[in-house]
Amino acid sequence: MNKIANIVATLRYGGSVASSEFNDLPAVHANAAPSIENWQMNFAGGTLSGSCQITSDRPITGAGLLAYSEDGVTFYFGTYCSMTDAKNQTNDTLALPTASTALFNPDTNGRNVMGIVYGELVGTDGKLIPFSQQQNFTV
Repeated sequence: MNKIANIVATLRYGGSVASSEFNDLPAVHANAAPSIENWQMNFAGGTLSGSCQITSDRPITGAGLLAYSEDGVTFYFGTYCSMTDAKNQTNDTLALPTASTALFNPDTNGRNVMGIVYGELVGTDGKLIPFSQQQNFTV
């Protein structure tokens, strides 16, 4: 099982993913790296939520969004969405991952949050290429 699959399995069964899981993902070749834009991380009404836009020249098989405390120790939320069809095929080059939690602690504004976007692209050789990118926010 690959690293992304392990992360997805952990999230699926209600576990928390250590931010260090993303330290060892291989670098994505510049020609295949997706563009990650319109990052948002908001805290309102007791809920921490995040979103972004992923655009790629290569098909995206799935993408997710996670949030941690600034030091990467406390896991707040995580999500992953598969973008393949029933035949495990995809042609989508745009992904809009979102996630949220009402369990954000401490329940105050002005906290620093680390967001990580991750997923996989289909390489020109048909093999999956993992990607991830980190962004820090004050919510």
